[in-house]
Amino acid sequence: MFNHLSAHQAIQRGIVHTAILAGGFGSRLDAATDPTRNRFAVAKPACTVGNLRIIEFTIRALRKAGISDFHLLLCFLPDTIRQVIGNGKIYGGSVAITESTQEVTDPLDTASVVGNLVNNSGWSKNPGDVIIVPSADIIHDVDIAAALDQHLFNRERHGACSTIVSNTVPWNSVDRFGTLRLEGMPDRQTFKSDLDFEDAVGAWLVDHSASSARIMEFKEKARRGAALSNLNNSSLYFFDASLFELILPHLTKDELGAPLLPAIYKPGGPAPFSDWGRHIFRWLTQEPQRSGFPVFTYIMPQRSYWRDAGIGEELRLASLDVLSGKIDSGIQEGQGAFWFPVGENSWRGHNVFIHPSAYVANSLIGDNVSIGAGALVEQSVIGSNAHLEGNVGLRRTVVFHQRDSKFSTLIGAGTQITDSLVLSGHITPGSRFNGAMLYDPVGGVAVGSLGGKTQFSPAR
Repeated sequence: MFNHLSAHQAIQRGIVHTAILAGGFGSRLDAATDPTRNRFAVAKPACTVGNLRIIEFTIRALRKAGISDFHLLLCFLPDTIRQVIGNGKIYGGSVAITESTQEVTDPLDTASVVGNLVNNSGWSKNPGDVIIVPSADIIHDVDIAAALDQHLFNRERHGACSTIVSNTVPWNSVDRFGTLRLEGMPDRQTFKSDLDFEDAVGAWLVDHSASSARIMEFKEKARRGAALSNLNNSSLYFFDASLFELILPHLTKDELGAPLLPAIYKPGGPAPFSDWGRHIFRWLTQEPQRSGFPVFTYIMPQRSYWRDAGIGEELRLASLDVLSGKIDSGIQEGQGAFWFPVGENSWRGHNVFIHPSAYVANSLIGDNVSIGAGALVEQSVIGSNAHLEGNVGLRRTVVFHQRDSKFSTLIGAGTQITDSLVLSGHITPGSRFNGAMLYDPVGGVAVGSLGGKTQFSPAR
């Protein structure tokens, strides 16, 4: 058993490490992350959400907990993430960034890539250490210190080897996530109808918000009628280093089952054994592992924010949440240095020109942006290096940041865009778009879907 430490004490002693999963392909985001169709494609963690990119929400959460050492696990379009993070000093003078980069042609699954890092770093030899593994694909304000405190407490009292952060999601979306059955939670098998079961789970979760419980069963992406609950795997994990002594000998590189570490691989173990959700959590919550290596969850408080921006529409809605204040993205912190009030309840960055006859309300405007005469911008985000000509109308629309001013986004005069994402390109004057994803395939603009589908056609 371990002596009890607080999160602050553990971080100060240097026994807390991070392994940020930032190598996914983001295929459901359509052209936003597809370099074969969009020449300004970025990795999913580098996608625009308000004034930040997705990965920065995780970094902000870790920094609030006092963590300053970040190890990034990169693979797909890694330079687009490096351009966001830089050397990390924008997040504080003490921040240190290290990384491991895989080849796109031979990527490791989520557990294997972390196992590889833990093995190479020697962390698995330090049983008191904790490895925090967040996904850089989620937008959240998880209280990392509170979750770490809970993990350390459960480790001391109950021998917990892992803690999965979880939160409630709508029942009609449970098939997108891993779901959990906790100790004491209603069991579907004891109810005559799905509706009665869902009501009972809802009442139980109201009473257990911001609490912790042992996970009795884990099921990955089950349909609504088979889901264990509407409490999801929120893709943020706390692992005791000792756990890796158990799983490293079983880890495979991928679904094909090739050993990750041939020198210590134990044939006859679980195979394939390479992904946290599909393989390892399911295995750990079965006997005999469940008794010897307990897995707990930390249930996020009800007012917490969490969104999986898996499709374009989720990305757009996340930016609107930043504008409405549902999640803090640090705009107030940067007032006077990075952000300046402008228009009606709006903010602008540096080198911004807004024509006196333009109207800007409840919006966010990045650096190096011009807005022409008679333009209207409402509830929208305009990323850096964009130009709106006269009489353009943007409503509830997000224009992605452009990394290079030589490739500014240009929205032609009189164009009206509503409820859309503008990834890049030069949009023809007088165009009309609603609920679209607009991007630059070679030159000009193509139209894609916000729903994660690959249907698209050249714009007219």
